[in-house]
Amino acid sequence: MLYDLGSRARSVYDVLRERIRSGDLAPGTRLPPHTALAATFGVAPLTVRQVLARLEADRLLVRERGRGTFVRAAEGPQILIVAADPAQRTDLAGQVRAAERHAVLAATPAEGLAALDREPLLVLAVVDLHLPGARDGLTFVRRLRHRQPDLPIAILNPTRRQRSRLQDTVAPPLLSVGDPPLGPLARVLRADVPGAPPGLLTRAAGLAQRLEELVKRYVAVQLNGDRVAAQALLLHDPRVAGLSVADLYTHVLQAAQYRLGDLWQCNAISVAREHLATAVTEAVLFDVAAAAPRAPGSGMAVLVACVEGERHDIGARMVAQLLELDGFAVRFLGADVPTDSLLALLRQEPPRLLVLSAARPERLGQLRAAVARVRQAHGAGLPIFVGGQVLDWAPDAVRALEVDLAAQDARETLAGARRILAAGAAEAAAAAPG
Repeated sequence: MLYDLGSRARSVYDVLRERIRSGDLAPGTRLPPHTALAATFGVAPLTVRQVLARLEADRLLVRERGRGTFVRAAEGPQILIVAADPAQRTDLAGQVRAAERHAVLAATPAEGLAALDREPLLVLAVVDLHLPGARDGLTFVRRLRHRQPDLPIAILNPTRRQRSRLQDTVAPPLLSVGDPPLGPLARVLRADVPGAPPGLLTRAAGLAQRLEELVKRYVAVQLNGDRVAAQALLLHDPRVAGLSVADLYTHVLQAAQYRLGDLWQCNAISVAREHLATAVTEAVLFDVAAAAPRAPGSGMAVLVACVEGERHDIGARMVAQLLELDGFAVRFLGADVPTDSLLALLRQEPPRLLVLSAARPERLGQLRAAVARVRQAHGAGLPIFVGGQVLDWAPDAVRALEVDLAAQDARETLAGARRILAAGAAEAAAAAPG
């Protein structure tokens, strides 16, 4: 066990876990502060902290520094609900649960786009265009379609003009759900609406199978050291159709590297073979990035580095490339960056975000020291994200660090960076005269 819970903590844990699994606490729900939960359950705040840490380790919660603790979306087919009205979100989430599906809730366009990066098994998006105005909703739907070309989108009660504008500017599959949405949405969830793509809610299962086939094939060409075949697979194989660069990095390349590690640990492959296979991934990362579209530059500077002594830099390289493709101004320092040198560069050219990576558990000490020294030098003003396989080895220790996000993968890091960018834009808009 990661955490040895006492009897009172175990009781709180069981209650919260059951509420999450039953859907009473829907995915995306923000929990009250731990002090409020402690008062509700009649236990000490430290007890609640232990419970929340255990639920996070069980992948039922996700904690984001400065934002709060949220219910993580369940595994399996998921429906994204984007609506500004809390009562409407609650009603729609209830309909999704009644259809035996999982709801992912978002109140703003930024939260909706972040969910795309965080949840790979979305099969449908249900959108109320008033976010808060109809123009905001239309813009969001267009961005949603750009990010997910094959994701069905159901629009709640659009006007005739809105339907016309959407049909002219947003590619299908696009559905309209009338007012009140109860009956029509139920039919959408059953994939029973005329014009809806067949097998709407089996998309997630098909995607999982497709990704598994890609990983198996990729590992095979990796082990042969065949970069040309690996490049052809990731760029031209029909199974990659509709997958984003983030999908390929997270669900194919990262998954393949984990399998290589498993093969090496059980002595199924030699060190030389593992190095040969890893070199293929290092090469095709650049091939995939070079072929991908790039977003306009945001001007937000991000520094990505592996901690001192950490020589495994593929995960950090994936993060750097995804951020760069998304328009961030990225400086990638690579493997084994001495903490003194890192601090010197931060003083000379301070970024808006620092991302540190550690793969092996023996690098936890260097990661802890780097975070502590950066915090001492820059305070809370510099957001720090950490990631890497060290999270799998010591999740409780990593989450105890004074960081803004302990990211499970590159997609989660990208989503976090986008939130910082959006928050900065909102602050700038609020401070603007007039």
